[in-house]
Amino acid sequence: MINRKLGLETFLFIIAILVAGCDDGIAPPLSSFSLSSSSITFSSLGETVQLHLSAKTMEGADWQTPIASWTSVNPEIATVSESGLVTSVANGSTEIIASSGTFTARASVVVRQKPATINLSETHINFENISDTAQLYATAKDALGNILLEPVLVWASGSPSIATVSEIGLITGVSLGAVEISVSINNISATANVTISHWDEITAGYKMTCGMRTSDELYCWGNNDYGQIGDGTSERRDEPTPIATSLNWISVTSMVDHNCGILSSKLGVCWGNNDYGQVGDGTSERRDEPTPIATNIGLNKVSGGLEHSCAILVTSEIECWGRNQFGQLGNGNRTKQSIPIAINLQQTWVDITAGSYHTCAINSSSHIYCWGLNQFGQLGDGTTVNKDSPVRISGESIWTSISAGLYHTCAINTSGDASCWGLNDQKQLGSDRNQNQWPVPDEIQIEHQLTDLSAGRSHSCGLTLSGQALCWGNNDYGQLGDSTQTQRKFPVAVHGNHIWRSIEAGIHHTCGVTTSGSGYCWGDNQDGQLGSYADLTQLTPGKVSIAKY
Repeated sequence: MINRKLGLETFLFIIAILVAGCDDGIAPPLSSFSLSSSSITFSSLGETVQLHLSAKTMEGADWQTPIASWTSVNPEIATVSESGLVTSVANGSTEIIASSGTFTARASVVVRQKPATINLSETHINFENISDTAQLYATAKDALGNILLEPVLVWASGSPSIATVSEIGLITGVSLGAVEISVSINNISATANVTISHWDEITAGYKMTCGMRTSDELYCWGNNDYGQIGDGTSERRDEPTPIATSLNWISVTSMVDHNCGILSSKLGVCWGNNDYGQVGDGTSERRDEPTPIATNIGLNKVSGGLEHSCAILVTSEIECWGRNQFGQLGNGNRTKQSIPIAINLQQTWVDITAGSYHTCAINSSSHIYCWGLNQFGQLGDGTTVNKDSPVRISGESIWTSISAGLYHTCAINTSGDASCWGLNDQKQLGSDRNQNQWPVPDEIQIEHQLTDLSAGRSHSCGLTLSGQALCWGNNDYGQLGDSTQTQRKFPVAVHGNHIWRSIEAGIHHTCGVTTSGSGYCWGDNQDGQLGSYADLTQLTPGKVSIAKY
């Protein structure tokens, strides 16, 4: 009891001391001590939970600010702060202990990451050949973005007959086609699209090249000064570059500074230099992406020369457009056309080819007609007079295929015999004549029958029945592929022992596709037209590859 003799000030001082003692952090005697939770489960690393203490005094009152020390049995799994904030660190289990005097309270902690997202190292893969492989990697993360270190992943192929996938994500091509590869964990999944394709055709132009895959995809590479690559830029491309990937392509033709192709809808498109309307869209504006030709009729085949283009329509008629100063459009005059215009001769047509300033076609009766520039006898009618309308070439042969080069033309008849005519300054006609030009078909001096034939600027190439590739003519850049730079008057074998399905002679380079679907190019590479980082000249076939990822 307070002494009544003490004054009021002394009494207030003692009360103040007692109140201060209640806040000195020293807990009164306790009867119980517990945590707000006895069990914590974390699904992400870095996740936090605040633990709170609950304590009662001996008198049964709640003690609002109990003081305790906090520890984690295994801080590598979870840590705890001085205020009881628990943070997950790694997968596993531990305990959080709070102590106050002789009292302790415990909470069990389990850290078990739960996947919230899953991502693949690649989402689109291109296989160049059957049996190609690619390794996919999957990354699963929890809700806070931390990587799961040992996730249990399930891999699956949408079509194992096209491609298989192992339990560790190794994909193996089985057949041509497209397939979706998936990986999942719990109810979360991710997919990658895999395409297994071959080269279907490769067409060599002036300083650039385009190629079609069996997946209906188009790639172009080389010089791009006029937007002729078709990727929306004017940047040179040293490797095959995918073009208009949203489109499905049937065929493509590489020309000089412009290109044309046909889509699965039979719609014709062109792009590149358009000074003379050779793109066929009704303008003379350069186009650096595929642009529809101004015609409502679908195309069966398209070909182009230096500054003009021609096509066989689905109606078997021919229309041409572009420059026409030598009558190369075949419509009876020499006026340029920026939209397709029909030739005057009423025939049904099955094949067409365009040289620099002349055009030739085969009709349904297997006869060849040519028109345009005839300075070197490239029209094959026995004269050197230019023609504004189609004229039938000399001779009675029945022809199956034709190819126009810069100033010469070559064709194969039904017997498999091949002939060329026109300029012969570099021995590109492959005959034993010494004349620099010849105005009628002259049989190539070769022991084999040919199934394919292509005329370039000043060299020519063909394929035998057994799939052997032969070339002849100018070889300054190694475009004959015989490992030399020696001009050849007669056909010589292309090196490599490949079995070829098609071959195409460009201006100073040559490309071909083997029966296994591999693509090769050789010759001049000054503008990257060979599709690889080879030397400026490649004397033997070098493989053309596409990016896998």
